[in-house]
Amino acid sequence: MKKLYILSALAALTFTGILKAQTTDYTQYDKSTLMTNPAGVAARSEARITAQYRGLELVAGDQATSMLLTGIYPLLSKDKGQRKGGIGLAFLRDVQGQNESIVVQGLSAAYAYNLSLTANQYLCFGMQGGYFQQKISTSDISTGNQWTNLGGYDPNAPTGESFDRERTGYMTLGAGLNWYKEDESERHTASFGISAFHLNQPDISFTSAESKLTPQYKAQGYMALLKNQDWHIGPEVYYSYGFGLHFYQAGAVARKYFNNRNPFDMIKDGHIAFKAGYREAQYAIVGIALQQPGFDLGLSYDIGVGNEAIPGNAIEVTLSLRKLFKKKSAPAQVRDTEYTLGDVKDFFKDEADKGDANVDGDTNADKDDQPVKSGDYNLALRKDFKFGFNETNLNEEAKAYLDELASLLETHPGTQLEVIGHTDDVGSVSANKKISIKRAEVVVEYLVAKGIDSKRLKATGKGTSEPLVDNNTEENRAKNRRVEFVIYE
Repeated sequence: MKKLYILSALAALTFTGILKAQTTDYTQYDKSTLMTNPAGVAARSEARITAQYRGLELVAGDQATSMLLTGIYPLLSKDKGQRKGGIGLAFLRDVQGQNESIVVQGLSAAYAYNLSLTANQYLCFGMQGGYFQQKISTSDISTGNQWTNLGGYDPNAPTGESFDRERTGYMTLGAGLNWYKEDESERHTASFGISAFHLNQPDISFTSAESKLTPQYKAQGYMALLKNQDWHIGPEVYYSYGFGLHFYQAGAVARKYFNNRNPFDMIKDGHIAFKAGYREAQYAIVGIALQQPGFDLGLSYDIGVGNEAIPGNAIEVTLSLRKLFKKKSAPAQVRDTEYTLGDVKDFFKDEADKGDANVDGDTNADKDDQPVKSGDYNLALRKDFKFGFNETNLNEEAKAYLDELASLLETHPGTQLEVIGHTDDVGSVSANKKISIKRAEVVVEYLVAKGIDSKRLKATGKGTSEPLVDNNTEENRAKNRRVEFVIYE
């Protein structure tokens, strides 16, 4: 026999997330951004569409399911691609019971503004509005009035309850605040947010008696206590209070970052995350998620571990399609086109100083009123040493090039040389900075071994900051793994 329902008991079902469905407590709450904190729509430089499903068995033969579809689009500045804010839209459908005893569905929209506090810390403010409908099926409602002392349960007997309507609609308003910190690769290393929903306290009653939703408050936080190039590991916590009920979820997340540019592998550069923790109502949670350049896929499972756990376990699946918008780098200071050691070009600090200069830097006589000062010009060379990914070794072609360069420096003892290393965009900013400096240092060490005074040489690493071409193909990335030379007085 179906579970007994009476209308006055509907409020008791809030632990299933039905009547508060538009703010359902998801295990993967970081994916249900509009349901967790509307400020989160401004926290990442990516457009994404996320489908999320959660299924929970309430009692034998009865279950609750939640399906959420979320779309988020970042608002970026036109000049540098900096995050200015974001907009989001979500559609939710929550169902309880195999015959859809209770259904809540609706749309919500959010806007958030992103404020830069420091170079890597931000504060977001978000607002949300939505319209939802609740529907109940009276065919599944039975009461004690349908039980008789002799005949037992009589489904044809009156329930003793009166219903003004089986469907009701209402609007809801929410707001949120979120602080977060990220590293050079825009990976979040810490965050904390608070939010509130049902600020307008909408009436959700199915009868003439008024029944208002009281505000629901939420908070969430995360911090990567252990972080390096490959791993981010730290605790996370989620808490909500509403309808007189407290709910919390606490655990830890470990993210393993990896790079893989092999075009024949299915798995590309991204990360894999492992989650474990405890959820209110005596549930242990485990989860795993994979992030790839174009999508995220997540799976979590809630396992009852105590007597208070609702019979049955819960499963949650998420799939996100994503498009990342990278911050625009400062324009590359390209000193020339392709030059060989036999080519010379003069570079002036100011257009007003420009003149017809020879190799020694002397200007024409008609420019004597604007003499060129030492350092106002240099000779720039660029060479692709065919560096492999994450490599700094010199091949024979590179050594032959450097032998010729060493001869040039020997015949011009008054010149100095700056060696500038560059990388592609694979990996973190800090790691690329190190590898670019190492490439420049390898060149300097080779020239010193050829007899060039180390005082005349300088090694500089620019990392990914000055790409020669866009890092959109493997061929272009190879071009960006290069060394440039600047010869100056």
